Amino acid sequence: MARVDAAVEPILADYATSYCLRPVRRREVSPSPVDANPGVTWSIDGETIVEFRYEERGPDRLVVHDIALVVPLQRRLRSRRVKVAHVSSGGTS
Repeated sequence: MARVDAAVEPILADYATSYCLRPVRRREVSPSPVDANPGVTWSIDGETIVEFRYEERGPDRLVVHDIALVVPLQRRLRSRRVKVAHVSSGGTS
């Protein structure tokens, strides 16, 4: 998680302050009956912009809700251990 945080935080902070003029908030998500895997959610004004989901098998997922962030995050997270996907491309399944 530390590597993902180090890669994601600066991009989201820049985007939030430069384009949205709002702070970004990070929240850890505990496992639930619906989704047994923990994760992290970043949001601006209560609207989720990025979700990190731990996976038991296979690569972890970074689900991006704002299309403008997909390419910068993919460039920063070039790893077979983390898959970056936009929410419309099936990233939430």
